[in-house]
Amino acid sequence: MKSIKVILFDWDGTLIDSLSVKAQNAGRLFAQVWGLEPASVTRSYLKHSGIPRRQLFNAILADHGLPPLAEDRFTELSQQFSTLNLECLYDKKILSAKTREALQKLTEAGFRLYISSSAEAAEIEQIAEKIGIRQYFQEILGSKGEFTKGIPHVKYVLQQEDRKADEVTFVGDDLADMRLGNEAGIMTIGKSGTQPPSLLKAAGAQKTIDEIAELLDLLSN
Repeated sequence: MKSIKVILFDWDGTLIDSLSVKAQNAGRLFAQVWGLEPASVTRSYLKHSGIPRRQLFNAILADHGLPPLAEDRFTELSQQFSTLNLECLYDKKILSAKTREALQKLTEAGFRLYISSSAEAAEIEQIAEKIGIRQYFQEILGSKGEFTKGIPHVKYVLQQEDRKADEVTFVGDDLADMRLGNEAGIMTIGKSGTQPPSLLKAAGAQKTIDEIAELLDLLSN
């Protein structure tokens, strides 16, 4: 574990308590556009969360017997979704004091931190600035086109940092995060909350934590 020098963090549900808010926003948006039952959309969102946004939207539509989105239509809806999220998430309560302190300690210990998310980078940038944690991250990597959480983000970070795969870890909270981290060939750590440790381990987590604050001790042993 001492070989780890770079940490990629998932965003929603891992660093900030935002998953339920975003799921509800998706319910509002899909109800407005397609007339779907908001609660049903919210369940679909939570079921598929962790994958890139376009895949997520298409999975929700598939659950409701609707066709996938064309590129221009997705772009429009993604912008509307980001607007809803920004309206709801400008609140420091979505970030725990323990997580803020942990990010500071990890930075002081020399770890290089990145955010690797399925959300839009611009949306994350604004929220991270607002809640006062943007300074801890080298870059915020969102998912757009072929540049997505998983192999593309990991390849990019390995190149940027001039590191080998065994020097990088990914921390996520969803079953999809465990799959994406393993597909990218790096150590994958599951943060419990969205899913219990047992399911995270079954999905491929090499280690599990309950709080981001546990990382410093974990990566020092």
